[in-house]
Amino acid sequence: RFNAAILAFEKVFYEPVAQSPHGAELMDASISIAADLMKKGQDRLEKSLARALEEAISSKEVEFTGMSMTPLAFTRLLVSSVSGLKKHATSAKGLRRQISEVTGVFFKGIQASS
Repeated sequence: RFNAAILAFEKVFYEPVAQSPHGAELMDASISIAADLMKKGQDRLEKSLARALEEAISSKEVEFTGMSMTPLAFTRLLVSSVSGLKKHATSAKGLRRQISEVTGVFFKGIQASS
């Protein structure tokens, strides 16, 4: 569900801009008027993912006891990692695959033991 949430966010906020003829210019958040809106959307995503992670911890879907960070810090690191992938993405399909891989790596580290 985390992967699906991140992919949905990227499909709404990133892919339409990246696929436009002026995508590179629009993606420059330092000069973009939309940067504030994107930041607010990213903050909401991170907080929503953190709440979902807290629920998964409570229901023992994941094991988080050995982590040296909060669920919010974990999700912020995950979202930052996903953001870094965009710089080298050559296609939306490739980016989606990489997002799935990175999300898998993060959650492998907190996988509940059987």
